[in-house]
Amino acid sequence: MTIFSWIFSGPMTVGLAAFFICVIDDQARFSQMFYGFNCFGKSVGAYFMYNLFILLWTLLLIIPGIIKSYSYAMTFYIIADDPETGPIQAITRSRAMMAGNKWKYFRLQWRFFGWVLLCLLTLGIGFIWLGPYMSTSMAAFYRDVEAGA
Repeated sequence: MTIFSWIFSGPMTVGLAAFFICVIDDQARFSQMFYGFNCFGKSVGAYFMYNLFILLWTLLLIIPGIIKSYSYAMTFYIIADDPETGPIQAITRSRAMMAGNKWKYFRLQWRFFGWVLLCLLTLGIGFIWLGPYMSTSMAAFYRDVEAGA
């Protein structure tokens, strides 16, 4: 991965999280996809720390890395929803938020397996529709877990 993609992946990930949270809240605007650039340092820091922590847990063993990736899954949604939150705080809040919800999140992701296979049969064209559907479902999951936390 080049340095360019490391720098811009964080803000774009936060921006997409912000956009799909607003889709759930019926307030979506295209400009929200670039929201992550408004909190550039936090977005890049969160992206770096997220990947570093998962890498370190994966080096320990594969399964702990997968479990921690589920624990940290809401990090970018937290930063998109509350820009005052720092990267480490967002990861910590995500870990607390996902306690007891990792299996539910796994099941949500597993539901898309058949759709992914169908999209592959269409040579990837189906991902034009499946990608936003999955992202909106993840944002709805975030709202659901946030309300319960």
